Amino acid sequence: MAREMKGQAGLRRVPPTDGAADNAIELADVRHYFGDLLVLDGIDLSIPARSRVSFVGPSGCGKSTLLLMIAGLLKQQGGTITVGQAAEQSGRLRQCALMPQQDLLLPWRTALDNACLALENRGVSRSAARRQAQPLFEHFGLASFEQSYPSQLSGGMRQRVGFLRTLMADKAVFLLDEPFGALDAISRAAMQEWLLSAMSDVPKTIVLVTHDVEEALLLSGTLVVFSSRPARIVDVIDVKLPARENRLEAVSDPEFVALKHRALGAIR
Repeated sequence: MAREMKGQAGLRRVPPTDGAADNAIELADVRHYFGDLLVLDGIDLSIPARSRVSFVGPSGCGKSTLLLMIAGLLKQQGGTITVGQAAEQSGRLRQCALMPQQDLLLPWRTALDNACLALENRGVSRSAARRQAQPLFEHFGLASFEQSYPSQLSGGMRQRVGFLRTLMADKAVFLLDEPFGALDAISRAAMQEWLLSAMSDVPKTIVLVTHDVEEALLLSGTLVVFSSRPARIVDVIDVKLPARENRLEAVSDPEFVALKHRALGAIR
């Protein structure tokens, strides 16, 4: 059954993944303001390598802000954030790949060339990048769409290209910020099943920001539950659920429902 993980002095620890010895992300007394408005209030969290963690909480509580700080795209105004051995923004940026809610595909580039962007940014030639990315298109359900432009792809397919682009960055930490937030309910459910399968082949630390508790339970091994603003961690839930063949079976499981109620209760 799920359990709350608390260390000394309020430090929250995500349960380690089997075989993970080191922590990928350490947050210590992280605070942040927008003007005079306190957004994050003393966030303490330890995330082991190769964990799959979801940040859940009310809209506007600061989850995405915290993700940007972990990625090194925004500097915290108090406390420390360490990714691997890197505590400075530039070092964290080198460790993390961020997939935002909007796919941000370049409309003038094909799906294949959009997926290659991360490699090209590292100095790989476009032809060499294409050779590396091409074999992955079939694995990610994009076979025969390599030469399609973003305007020719469905929302779900665009998100798959965005995830593939993130994967090609080959960073130790993947940060996913509401990746399916712009999709309709049916497409979102299908993409959740797809991402769950895709992540099984990705031995990375994955942090997902979502306000959808069901999505968090489906896609991660641990839920970190935040309060309303100013955000504080109010619960850390270890998700150990039996494997199910499809999403409908999973969300109907009594233990799944109990964990959902626990998370929603903590948020309220």
